[in-house]
Amino acid sequence: MSTRPVLRAADQPTWRDPETGYLRRQIAPAPGSDLPLDLVRIELPAGAEIAYPANAYAFGRRLVWVIEGTLGFVEGDTEHSLGAGDCLELGTPVDCIYRNRSDAICVYLVAVVGR
Repeated sequence: MSTRPVLRAADQPTWRDPETGYLRRQIAPAPGSDLPLDLVRIELPAGAEIAYPANAYAFGRRLVWVIEGTLGFVEGDTEHSLGAGDCLELGTPVDCIYRNRSDAICVYLVAVVGR
């Protein structure tokens, strides 16, 4: 039997932005884990846009993996158009914007390594 912590779906912390409807679910790590990785599942509603300043990216390296829908991701002066299955490794911290210009939900995963 494994002694590693299991974080059940029902116990994963969630937060919904009241303004945009953006839903954030903390998938991993489980409380008390020393794993240097964060996995966060995001549901970005149709037409929603979320901006983050460069200092939000100062700690850890990030990957953005689109699970469902399409995501416009603005990284500084560069805009990436990502579809289901696409994965983007972020570079040097710059201001970023997550955009869902479609009429359907966009679901993506953000992995932060070295938190």
